[in-house]
Amino acid sequence: GYTYKIYTTSEAAYTSIISTSKGCPDLIIANGLMATDISNGFIEPVSDVYSTLAQSGITVKEEVEGQFTRAGRFGGKEEQWAMPWTAIPLSIAVNEKLLKEVVHTTTGETGNCVQDGKWVSVPTTIDEFATCLADITAQKVTESDPAAFGWSKEGALWFESMIYTWWAQKTGIDTFYDFWNFSVDSTDGPESYRQEGVKFAFQTLKDLFTKDGKFINNYGDLVSLDMRDCQREFAKGKMVFCLTGDFFANEYKEELSSSGNVNHIKFMQVPAVDADAYENENYTYITSTSAMFVPAKGANKQIAKDFLVYISQKEQLVSFTDMTGGIRPYEINGETID
Repeated sequence: GYTYKIYTTSEAAYTSIISTSKGCPDLIIANGLMATDISNGFIEPVSDVYSTLAQSGITVKEEVEGQFTRAGRFGGKEEQWAMPWTAIPLSIAVNEKLLKEVVHTTTGETGNCVQDGKWVSVPTTIDEFATCLADITAQKVTESDPAAFGWSKEGALWFESMIYTWWAQKTGIDTFYDFWNFSVDSTDGPESYRQEGVKFAFQTLKDLFTKDGKFINNYGDLVSLDMRDCQREFAKGKMVFCLTGDFFANEYKEELSSSGNVNHIKFMQVPAVDADAYENENYTYITSTSAMFVPAKGANKQIAKDFLVYISQKEQLVSFTDMTGGIRPYEINGETID
């Protein structure tokens, strides 16, 4: 058998760590595709791992595999450079019990979400969401009253789930792909970067959470608030909505249990740009750039690759989901793992 050690460090420190054989780890996990490190020869190709898995009928989902292939082109080689770690659905969680206690007192669209003056279901469009946030904020009189929405400066990147959804709905999902493909292999020129959907998404975010140069509809101090603390307070019932991912229920199960909110908090779709988009283009954003890399200067590269094969077997994939609540983007014999 083998013994192993797990080290945690900032991703900013990765390059210095893997650029030398002294103390170089055998495997790293990063939330990015590390194109510069690939170009500099610091990352070992793992195409042979993909081949070994394919022989057993195990494949990485096509959309994710494509991302990692494109990342390798920065190094000038058609190789696979990374194995996916986890694919994370990001969206908004809602405390349904608190939502149904919100009284509609402001003006704005409510669709079919308000009955007898109270919110009875989650908002389905941006306009309905804006109205709901305004109602919650208007109702917050004391410190103990729940805030409208939880996020923090540290977790602002998670707004990508909302930004990308609105972008794709506003100008079409093809424009979304044109933008991302341009950085590698598009011939559309700089027009790919001038997306009206991007402008619309950021303006919408600004309208929902800022007014007169100040943040609104939020919980706590956005600058000093730690995102883990924010989600912990959400689990305790301190806000109606919170920006989070599929990992929430598992990581905060103690808080959910002690507060009695286990059955009250649900994931919801990102409010759509309009009713038509909600019915016909109701996307769920999944981020899949969290990946595992084998450093080229590591002392145990083959052992690292063998480990990647091992944790990609069906039993390990199922165990990963059971333990973390997350998912890994694999298919076995063409079928997604349940």
